Amino acid sequence: MGILQLRLHTDFISHQGLYPSRSAVEAEGCLMNEEKVFQEVDDKRSNDTENLIFDEGTKRTRKLTNQQWPLEDKIRQLTVGEVPFLVEHWLPSEGVVMVYGSSEAGKTFWMTDLAFHVATGTSWNGCDVEQGNVLYVPSEGQALYGNRLLAIIKNKPELKNGYDNFHTSLNRLDLSNSKGVESFINEMSEIKPKLVIIDTLSGSIGGWDDSKNADMRLAIQEMEKIRDAFEACVVFNHHPLKGDSKTFRGASCLHNDTDTKLLLEIGLNEENEEIASVICERQKSGNKMKCSPWYFRKVEYQVGTSKKGKPITSCYIVEAEMVLPENQQTFYDYIKQNPNCVVANIAKETGFDPAYVRRELKALRMSHRIIRMYKSEGVQHWVTCDPKET
Repeated sequence: MGILQLRLHTDFISHQGLYPSRSAVEAEGCLMNEEKVFQEVDDKRSNDTENLIFDEGTKRTRKLTNQQWPLEDKIRQLTVGEVPFLVEHWLPSEGVVMVYGSSEAGKTFWMTDLAFHVATGTSWNGCDVEQGNVLYVPSEGQALYGNRLLAIIKNKPELKNGYDNFHTSLNRLDLSNSKGVESFINEMSEIKPKLVIIDTLSGSIGGWDDSKNADMRLAIQEMEKIRDAFEACVVFNHHPLKGDSKTFRGASCLHNDTDTKLLLEIGLNEENEEIASVICERQKSGNKMKCSPWYFRKVEYQVGTSKKGKPITSCYIVEAEMVLPENQQTFYDYIKQNPNCVVANIAKETGFDPAYVRRELKALRMSHRIIRMYKSEGVQHWVTCDPKET
């Protein structure tokens, strides 16, 4: 194939499905071969005409498809994606998040405290926080919620200004009423919240059953409507199984169809104080290993006086030192003394069911307290990690 002169006019270009320039694309002295035609065009149209190929069979000029590009060109087309977070590593900017745990763990106190960090844009647990409006949607305990807000405002001056961006819905949300959800979205559209807290799920699903996947999938779909309408993170507070605070109650889709799952559990420190921990059990779009467990304790504070002259109290939370629940501490101590043990050994020596032991060991691994390793010939070996010793 030699040097040819090719003149492409507007009519020809339109007929071939190409993109015309301001008048006509004129390329003279083009070098043609069996694969590509390289043309000199004006800068404004270069993106449209830079990958042209001349097909000898059809005598037509067309663009190269992505599959025909050289490997290096394909690689250059790749873009680096970044997961946007409302609370770095913990809460996605847009998603549906489940928070569950026993009522004594202080779920509402923690979520309220975190909400004020979002309202002020104050970093939390060493993590960056995107500032934005917060919308709290209670289904229970509305009469006492003002006390909790007052306790934060009076005792955490760095979060005080967040009250201007903290909004509470006066109407109870019913996720089983799709039209009601649409009305809720319209009513709250002026707030444009970045964080929506539904407290609790069971109090916001009307006649639906939280143990049925069919009902809970619909509930999650309604929360996704709220997420999409506000481009926000929707967090719902949920209950655990009765007698098992580490297993959420209800349908499996509450785990499978949500973006993040956070567990709050409670233990006792050396002074016999209740210490709660926040543990990330699932992070669909991020790395949950970056979510180191966070520990806190509740501090009682008098917010006022009753008509009878008795103190009215509430609580706010403060960060506390790491503490393990009693049974986890038992397993941790055993592993520390017997690093080559297996689950059957631990269950036999401590008297717990093997399935329960496995679950607690998983929790210890998630909290970075133990690391499971293997020696030669598949012999199991554990390494314990005590922050007080490092």
